Amino acid sequence: MSKFLIHEKGDILTIGYTTISRLKNLMLKVFVFLFSLLIWILPYNQLIELHKYAFFVYFLPIFPLIKVFKKGYELISKHRFIFNKKTDQIFFDDRLINRISNVKQLEWNARSSTDIDESLLELKTYDNLKITLSSTINSLNSEHLEVGRQLAKFLKVKFLNNRPYEKEVLWGNFDVDQKDIDQIENKYY
Repeated sequence: MSKFLIHEKGDILTIGYTTISRLKNLMLKVFVFLFSLLIWILPYNQLIELHKYAFFVYFLPIFPLIKVFKKGYELISKHRFIFNKKTDQIFFDDRLINRISNVKQLEWNARSSTDIDESLLELKTYDNLKITLSSTINSLNSEHLEVGRQLAKFLKVKFLNNRPYEKEVLWGNFDVDQKDIDQIENKYY
């Protein structure tokens, strides 16, 4: 089951999330919100004895609830990126976010938080902005590799693997032959 829908038609490339992927993200946030409601099990009287403002703990579920609303909106919206070479524009959900000519490279980065590695697929611009296309908690996401390779080929930019201890070019800003592509796929799949 794929996380992305990729559609290329002439000078337009569309990358979107599948409905199942968006629904899975929403269900995860709902689960976190329901888990955060366990705070209400704490007895109010004992909590006040600890500190007079300790009752604010009861408001903590508001933060996961906000994330549930955001993911709910993502489920309703298309949540897709559109790259249009003719107009030199990059759109996210019908909102212009940058120009294609401003894209320097595509990066596959990792952000570690304790034991979990978050994998990020990001566009880096000439003015050092990073546009995150996707993130996942999987340590090695073959879908990021596939989407990144297709996007780098479409934009004719480098696709870099900036994961710790790897640092390599996965796709150059040139067309490579099928042998090189197979070598990359065999290494990461």
